[in-house]
This record gives sequence, structure tokens and C-alpha cells, in this order.
Amino acid sequence: MSKSNTNMTEIDYESLMEDALRNVLRGALRIVETQGLPGESHFFITFASDREDVIIPPKLRAQFPEQMTIVIQHQFRDLITHDQHFEITLTFDGVEHSISVPFDAVIEFSDPTAGFGLQFSTLEVPEESPETTNAPPDNNAPAPDNAKNAGDEAQSGADIISLKGFRDKKS
Repeated sequence: MSKSNTNMTEIDYESLMEDALRNVLRGALRIVETQGLPGESHFFITFASDREDVIIPPKLRAQFPEQMTIVIQHQFRDLITHDQHFEITLTFDGVEHSISVPFDAVIEFSDPTAGFGLQFSTLEVPEESPETTNAPPDNNAPAPDNAKNAGDEAQSGADIISLKGFRDKKS
């Protein structure tokens, strides 16, 4: 018989679901890392850019102080998917930059070609303000050279899976 934990009052299903859905993102990036993007597929990934463990050039951090959306499509290289983060080289304003993003900093992931999308909560966002967690990307922000603006296009054809509905049902 296993030893029971007397301090545990409930199972944190929300955290278990977040982790499982982040595995979908991790798995998709691993496929692209080993096989490349199939056909016209492309990914929009929005992440919290204000976290210290997100590695982006200072100029981009100044342009996107809270969150940033990248597009993985034609002009990317050196995609490496680790268990806790991914690294990729993208072109911004004609200059290549390597970035590193922890999976728990990702806010949204979508593949509009497949009509698929996920929304996540982040560790840095207080639970009292769900509207912050589900905020769309800044549609007026300049996009990287290898992308169009991700805001509307990322959401237009994708069925976004969000955990907000599960959070709202707690009693």
C-alpha cells in the first residue's frame, strides 16, 4: 500500500491539464525539429516576454515588454526542443537572433492550417485576472521578417482550446 499524503486535499487537475497540453506543443515542435514543417503548416506562438528565463534580444524585449508572438514558417533554423524550453533562430529586422522560450511561458499556440490552437495560463499571471491570461497578441506590434502579424490570423481558423472553462466550473 502506498503512503498517503495527509496534507493533500484535492488533485490539481488544472495543472495536470496544462502540463498535458504543453506536451502537445512540445511534441509538435519536436516533429518540426526532426522532419520540418509539412506543406503550408505554420505555427504562431505567443509567450510572456517579461520573464527573466525568456531569452530574447534587448531590442525585442523593449518592443514587446509583456508578450510577443513569433511565427514559425519559412525563415527559421536551429530549432531545438528540450523538455522545459525550446530554442530557435529567427530573423527580426533583417538580423538573425536566437531566442529561448520556456514552455511554461507560452500563452498561446496555434497552427491555423490545421485549425488548431491552445491557450495556456502562465506562472507569472495572477489568477485574479483571467482577462490578462487570455489577452490576444498586440495586433499593432511589428512582426518578425519571416511572418505576417499573428493576431487575427492565429485565431481566425483555429479552434482554440482553453482551460478557462475548467477554471470557471470550480465551486
